Amino acid sequence: MSPKRLAPTGAHLLVAQLEWLLGVAVIVAVLAMNLRGLPGSMLGDDFSHFNVIAQTDRQGQLAEWLLGNFVRPLGNGNFAYRPILFLSYALDWRLWGANPVWSHLTNLALHVVNSLLVGYLAHRWASRRPTTAGIVAGAVFAAYPFAGEVTFWIAGRADLLAALFGVLFLLTLRGPPGRRLAVAQTLRIVLLFLALLSKESAIPLPLIGTVLLVTQRWAEDEPGRWNSGVARSMVAVREALPIWVAFAAYLAWRFWLFGTLSSVYTESRTPSGLGEYLDRLALLRTLGERQSDLPWPTLWPIVFVLLLSALALIWARAQPGRKSASVMAAFVIAGAIYVLSPALSFPAAGATGEGARNYYVAWSFVSTAIGLFAEQSRLTRAVSILFAGWMLLGQDGSMRQWQEAARLMRAVTNAVPALAREIGPDRYAALLLPDHIGVALFARNAQDGIVIRPTQRFDYLDRMAGMTEPDIDHWRALLANGGLDALHGRHLAIEAFAGVFCFNEGMRFVKIDQGGAIPGPDWPETLLRKAATAGCVLGDRT
Repeated sequence: MSPKRLAPTGAHLLVAQLEWLLGVAVIVAVLAMNLRGLPGSMLGDDFSHFNVIAQTDRQGQLAEWLLGNFVRPLGNGNFAYRPILFLSYALDWRLWGANPVWSHLTNLALHVVNSLLVGYLAHRWASRRPTTAGIVAGAVFAAYPFAGEVTFWIAGRADLLAALFGVLFLLTLRGPPGRRLAVAQTLRIVLLFLALLSKESAIPLPLIGTVLLVTQRWAEDEPGRWNSGVARSMVAVREALPIWVAFAAYLAWRFWLFGTLSSVYTESRTPSGLGEYLDRLALLRTLGERQSDLPWPTLWPIVFVLLLSALALIWARAQPGRKSASVMAAFVIAGAIYVLSPALSFPAAGATGEGARNYYVAWSFVSTAIGLFAEQSRLTRAVSILFAGWMLLGQDGSMRQWQEAARLMRAVTNAVPALAREIGPDRYAALLLPDHIGVALFARNAQDGIVIRPTQRFDYLDRMAGMTEPDIDHWRALLANGGLDALHGRHLAIEAFAGVFCFNEGMRFVKIDQGGAIPGPDWPETLLRKAATAGCVLGDRT
């Protein structure tokens, strides 16, 4: 005879209502932080992506180009294979052109959907209080502390899409073996391919999926029955085989395209030893120190570690059951794999704090684990809520930096037509712009895109181009060798060089170099000094 189910008390109902209020409050806060930065602007790689799509569409070759991305490299010098991402950009272009507002909103909508899916993932795997686990996991994920690089930067959509299809893939793993297994396997393979074709950050998914399948089968067994648990685990491994076959096909296809299995950039390489790997991994500290933008940079990471440590200690003392412990350990392992993997190819983050997008998918596992922690006791729930609040503080700092950069870039692009008229059609100028501002990318990979269509109504590349601070030496070398031909595409004597303009805090371009002559060896230092004197917007040269 089954035990009688007790009706929830008033206290339990109040707690449940407060939990839902928490979830709604976090989503509202995330929406408010994102929306305050509109209309904003494209930044960095956004320009190059939309310029290619717009130019291809003007030539009537957009559909052919998009389909071709599935069977050939992009031709931009790296090994990125993300045709799903460019399909989404093309949809943006056809719906609302190069208007960044709607592209920003698309990214935001994807983040909210991902947050709900992560909450549902935790709900599916929870064993004690599924609602608590789901709400806390969804809230923690929504409060991703480095979200500016993912939700506000349009190019961060690759990680949003990889997370979307990755979490959907994980949701197909939950359930008894044999129940519509053929349908489930087909769906898993489709979702795995969609994630992999969105961004290479989905590459660890087959391993994560296998770990979760084994955990699920192992946790279903009775405690103490080792042989039966091993047998169930072997069933789970066999169930995962189709995933691995599909993954092997992806790797083979990728190797045929690029000659490499997983490298994304030409400079990607495995570390020479443990020391170099640890040096790369140590750069993770820059995310906490630079993204949160607090007066005391180490405050955010210190509190972050303290809150995580408190959760782990409280959970250990609570002595959770075998099933709960196994599931939480599986998600912690999944998160660790994702956090540790990027440093196998390149530094974990940049000195400026850039690189947070590479850990967005990892955050889905961290958030799920924290949701499962939260269901263990009132104390773990309270600490988890504090954790979500602290993450929001970090997100606010990250978002403000990206939004300030977007505000400045919008002013820059608006000022280009007037400057083009001032320069005239027979001269050529360099626009000195920051590579990045704080953690936010600014003009990197956008030097030409800022002055041509679709950002501008007309192409102004015949009279100016962007020059980021790290590019000054390169420009000097070109000019010293009569490089205006290389910069412009038609013959112009050095006397036609109109000089260098920078963008100052008065929201206008000012001239800091008269041009007309080959610059000397001290030109880079002179330009930066004059730019600072003129009150121009500068980044740091790290």
